[in-house]
Amino acid sequence: MLSTKLVGHHQWTSIRSNGAVTAQNSRHRFSPPAAASHAYLEQQGVLSIAATHSQARYALPRAVQDFRQRFPDVRLHIHQGSPRQIAQMLQDGEANVSIATEALADHAQLLALSCRCWPHAVIAPASHPLFRLHGPLTLERLAAWPLITYDNGLTGRSRIDEAFARQSLAPEIVLAAMDADVIKTYVALGMGVSIVADLACDTERDVDLGTIDAGHLFGTHQTKLAIRRGGERRRITAARVQARFAHKHMRNRRMRRTRTFLASRHCIAPRDAIPMSLSTDTLAPPSPHVAPSNGNGLPPEVFRIAPIDAALGAEVTGLDATRPLRAEQVLALKQALLERHVLVFKRQQIDDAQLERLASYFGSVFRPPANVPVLGSDPYGGNTPDIVHVSNLEGGVLGHDELAAHADHHWTPVPSSGSLLYGIEVPSEGGDTTWFNLAAAWDTLDTGTQREIADLQLITYNPFLRKLKPLATGFPLYRTPDIEPLTPFEVHPLVRTHPDSGRRILHLGEKTEVEIVGVDPQYGAALVARLRKHLLQSRFAYTHRWSVGDIVYWDNQATLHARSAFDNGERRLLKRISLSGSRPY
Repeated sequence: MLSTKLVGHHQWTSIRSNGAVTAQNSRHRFSPPAAASHAYLEQQGVLSIAATHSQARYALPRAVQDFRQRFPDVRLHIHQGSPRQIAQMLQDGEANVSIATEALADHAQLLALSCRCWPHAVIAPASHPLFRLHGPLTLERLAAWPLITYDNGLTGRSRIDEAFARQSLAPEIVLAAMDADVIKTYVALGMGVSIVADLACDTERDVDLGTIDAGHLFGTHQTKLAIRRGGERRRITAARVQARFAHKHMRNRRMRRTRTFLASRHCIAPRDAIPMSLSTDTLAPPSPHVAPSNGNGLPPEVFRIAPIDAALGAEVTGLDATRPLRAEQVLALKQALLERHVLVFKRQQIDDAQLERLASYFGSVFRPPANVPVLGSDPYGGNTPDIVHVSNLEGGVLGHDELAAHADHHWTPVPSSGSLLYGIEVPSEGGDTTWFNLAAAWDTLDTGTQREIADLQLITYNPFLRKLKPLATGFPLYRTPDIEPLTPFEVHPLVRTHPDSGRRILHLGEKTEVEIVGVDPQYGAALVARLRKHLLQSRFAYTHRWSVGDIVYWDNQATLHARSAFDNGERRLLKRISLSGSRPY
C-alpha cells in the first residue's frame, strides 16, 4: 500500500522511542512483539517520507519501487510540501525522513545528509532558437527570453536570481510555480523558457521539449536527506529510502536533447545517506582507473571518492600519485573539490617532483608579488619557494603552536585558489588541521545579515608585515583610526563569489587584522566579531587527524583552516604547494 499525503492533512505515523509505530488520528496502534529484536522495525511498520514535488515525482519512484521489493511489509506515506513545510513536518514528528534541497540544513535539531548533487537545466520547445545558437549558453542569451521557473525558496531559485544579478541582468520572469510539471506545461504552450532541476527532464514524456544543461551558469546543488537528531537512527537505517534516488537508473533513462553538459559530473553520496546493506557508498567515475598492486599480495583498490561525514571533505582512495592521472580522474577530483572543498588522499609515498606534478593538474603554482611577504618568503617579500616546509624542524615554518583559522594569502592582490599539503612526519598527538566551510557559513546567515554585509568591502592586513611593525598591544583583530595602516594592502569583498561554483563565500579569517571600508570603526569591529563567532561553529567544520602519507588538497577560496598545538619534542614535517587563483569579486 502506497499512500500520498498532502500538506494540511493531519494523519501521520511515527516511530516512537519505545519502538511503537503510531498512526495519529486513527484507530490503530501496534507495537512489535516483546521478544522481537530491533530488526523488527527495519522489516515492518510505517515509514513516513516528506519530500518536495520534484523529489517525490522524479527522484523517489525508482527508490520506492526498490524499497518495496526489499521490505514488502513496510507501508510508506509520502507527504508533499515546500522545503520549509517538510522541514517542519520532520521536526513535528509527522515524518521520519525529509528530502529537499533547501531549508533542511538550517535547523540545528535536524541531521541533514547530502545525498545527491544536481545542476539546473533549461527546457524549451524543441524548435526554440536557443537550440540553434553557436557556442555555449550564456546568461545574456537566456535573459533575452521570457522565463518560467520556481517560486522563491524552491529548488535553487535563489541561486538563479543571484547569477543574473551578478551580471546586472533583470530577466522577465513571466510565471513562477512550485511544481516542475506545471512549469513544463506552460513552456509547452510557448509562454517562455524554463529553468528547472535537471532531474525534472524526462524525454520519454516531454517529447516536444528540448533540454540544455545549465550547470555552468547556476552551479550545482545538494539535495539533503534529513532525520531528527537524537532519534532512533539505527531503527530506520535499513528503512531509509535509497537516498541516491536510484540516480544511476535515472541518468541512464534520461537520454535528453542536450546541447551542452558538465563533463564528468560526479555526484557524491555520503556513506551515511544510503542503506547500510549496500556496498555502493562511494562513486567511482566511468572507466575507473585501478591502482596498481603495491606488491603486498592484496587486491588493488579501485579509485573512489567518498564524502566524509562532516560539513565538508571527501576521502580519495585507489589513486596512485606516483603515476600520471587519467582525464576522468582529474575531472572527478575537480568536481568533488567544488562540492566538498577538501580532498584527503590516503596512503601516498611521493617525492617533490611527483607532488608538483599532482598539483599541476589543478593549476599553476601561486607566486605572490615581490613586495608582499607570505609564508616561506623573505621578510619583506620575494623568494617564495614553490614547496614550503611546514614543520617544527630546522628550515621549517609555523613551529608547533596553535594556529587560528585563516585563509592563505588573503591579504594578497590575487589570493591562492587552493593548496596541497603532504604529511611526511606527524606527531603522535596534536597537530590536527580543522577546515571550516565558508559557503555553508554564508548560506546559514539570516537574510537580514546577508543583506547587511552583501556589498561591504574588506581589507585584510598582512600579518607578516605586522610582525615587522609590532604594536605594544599585540596583534589587533580590527584596525582602528589610531593604528597606522600597513602597506601595501588590498581591498576585497567581504562576501566573495566562488569563481567556479558561483556560491557566495563569507571571506573572513578568525584573528587576522581587518577593516571594513567606509563604516564606523565601532560598528565594523562589532560586525566582524559577530561574523567570526558564526563562521567558527563546529557544524561547519571537519578536523583531520594526520597520518603519514596523507595529502590534503583544499579549496582556499571557500574554507578557513586552523591547526591544534602539539609537543615540540615530536617531529612534524609537511610539504605545501599553493595554486594560483583569481581576484575576488
